Amino acid sequence: MKRVIFDTNIYGRIVENAELVFVANGIDNLLVNYGSIVVKQELKGYEGSRVLRYEGKVRKFRALLFEAYDLLVKKTYEIDERTSRLAKEYFMVYVKLGGNKPQNELLNDFLVVATASIHGLEIVYTEEKEDVKEGTARTMRSQEALKAYEIINELNKLNSPKFKSYKDLKATLKAKRWFA
Repeated sequence: MKRVIFDTNIYGRIVENAELVFVANGIDNLLVNYGSIVVKQELKGYEGSRVLRYEGKVRKFRALLFEAYDLLVKKTYEIDERTSRLAKEYFMVYVKLGGNKPQNELLNDFLVVATASIHGLEIVYTEEKEDVKEGTARTMRSQEALKAYEIINELNKLNSPKFKSYKDLKATLKAKRWFA
């Protein structure tokens, strides 16, 4: 089974598409999803009053996000000194490579990647918006960020995770159904 972590936005996609049962059933015996306290805090920080119809009931979006997290995550990793240091190293190299996003926009993303790297998680599922003008990902998957992970993880003898989208996750889960 592949060891993975979902970025915050993946939980939103799962809930918006009413696919919690599909994903929960699909990852069984295929993926082990780990969480990060950073992702959990970002979910907790959602303050919208949005509601949606889910399984025939009107439900609060925020409550569904927590339900998805709790159902899909095997273990939540805390941010320790090593994880924090690694994320800061990613940022320093990112800037030296020409990255121009401020640290406060990137730190949580870098903490998620550091968590994945330290704990040997193979895939980070994330759904980032593409910068239409330049055609490059804005944060976690920008070329500068990817190169920073590679450089810092090599120095620390860590493997860098692969990055996949929600569409990739769904394709993996659908393929499992065909071969099950």
